[in-house]
Amino acid sequence: MSEWVAPVILTAAAVGVVLGVAYWGHRRERRTAMTSQLRLDGVEGAVLFFSDVACRRCDLVRDRLESIGADFVEIAFNHEPELQRAIGVVGVPLLVIRDDSDTIVGRMAGVPSARRIGRALARSR
Repeated sequence: MSEWVAPVILTAAAVGVVLGVAYWGHRRERRTAMTSQLRLDGVEGAVLFFSDVACRRCDLVRDRLESIGADFVEIAFNHEPELQRAIGVVGVPLLVIRDDSDTIVGRMAGVPSARRIGRALARSR
């Protein structure tokens, strides 16, 4: 019995370290996406959705936007990488909601709930 206990404990510890580092990286990416300076001059649309085709989280955000009937402009990294870089997008999915005066009233990195998106849309009107 003691022959397999040490390898199991070491494996569990290694998995815990890997998951902790992945979680820390994910949180750091979201924080960076939320605080980076965006240059939205000349970009049309009240609801801007920055995405990438290979991003599963982007699919979830797109589905939520469509399910609540939001009109949005999607700027996909794989189609317009230079535009996303010029705007200052550092991570996807990123959702930016602006009011009529182009003031940002909502900025969400990751996968926000439909309710959170709805509240930001209500502030934009």
